[in-house]
Parts: sequence; C-alpha cells; structure tokens
Amino acid sequence: MGFEKNLYFAASHNDCNHFHLHIAASRINIDGECVSDWYDKRRLEKVLRNLEIQFNLTPVPCSWEVEKTAPTTGQKRRMFRENQEFELGLRDKPADKSAVEKIQDVIDTAIQPRIGFAEFIEKLKAADVETSLKLSDEGIIQGISYSTDGVSFAGGKLGRNLKACTLEGLAMRGIKFDLERDAHNSNKDEKLEIVLDPNINSPIRSKTSQIEFD
Repeated sequence: MGFEKNLYFAASHNDCNHFHLHIAASRINIDGECVSDWYDKRRLEKVLRNLEIQFNLTPVPCSWEVEKTAPTTGQKRRMFRENQEFELGLRDKPADKSAVEKIQDVIDTAIQPRIGFAEFIEKLKAADVETSLKLSDEGIIQGISYSTDGVSFAGGKLGRNLKACTLEGLAMRGIKFDLERDAHNSNKDEKLEIVLDPNINSPIRSKTSQIEFD
C-alpha cells in the first residue's frame, strides 16, 4: 500500500460481538511525499485477504465477488438493536429486513424462466416493490430504480454479476424484453423506447422499437 514510512494510529475495542482494530494513517510520509490513493480500496482488500490467510483469520470475500448488496452499517445496527429489544420483550416481532435486502429478495423471487418485463414489474408491485424508469429527453429508457418502505435504490446499486438488477443485468438473468407483447399487455398511453444490447436478449428487435410500461 506504500505506507511503510507513514505515521499511523491504531485503536482496538471489544465492546461488540467481535474484536475490532481501527488504523488511521497519514498519507504524507516522513519524506514529505504523498501516498497514492489510486484504486486504494481494491488494493487494500487484496492486502486484507492475504492477511487473513497469513494469520488464519476468518476469510471474507472481496467486494467485487459479493453478488448481493449488503445493508449499511446503520441498517445492521438498527436490526441488531431491534432484535435485542425483541429478545427482551420490548418488541412484539423481530427486526424487519433492510429495504435493500427486501428488494433483492423480491427480485430474485420474481425472476422466472422466460418471464416478460411487464409481468416482472407486476410481480414486484404485488410484493410492495415499486419501480421507476429513468428516461432521456428522447424517451429512451436509461435505467431502472426500485423502492420499498419509502427507500429507493438505483438498479446499479443493487447486486452485481449474476445478481445484477440493472436493465442489462435483468436481461442477462433471463427477463424477456418482448416489445410487442409488453406493449399489448400495458394499459398506459405513454410510449417509451428501450435500448439494450441486442446480443444479450434476442427478443429486442431494434433500438427504435417502442414499448409501454406501467
């Protein structure tokens, strides 16, 4: 990482469910040079994986290997606190899943072999997950977002690899963007255009085909 000549401060604590060690280091070394932060998170994760092997620690996958987006630290603390309250009889039910977990679970359940995009949207809606499409000035769909419990997430923030939730990701996971069928099944008057790589999903016939969505 390049911090061999840098001042640092380390603090440990064990007031949670496992031992924690925090390290804060100056990027300016004793020679007055600044340590590069180029891809520092990715490089740091590789260093951590090597340390886990070297000291026989519990292995943790790198962020780019995790297919589902995890709850934030704040969401985890909320669920931990509410579960403690449930165990103490202060709540009548355990903590609910975080919004990010709910949405990804609903998407996983909704995706079935050869399901169409319009039907997929309806299944999400029935499970209290709303969708919103981002449009260009020309009416071309540029992205999709999901929301539940008043919390919204862009498709690009949910899952990755085989669990991607972007339009491209949905296509790779088997969602069929059959423009003629989806337009026929829709009751809305607004006409939109969808642009996807035709090599990913064969039912897309051209970049100027139109489709109606909820």
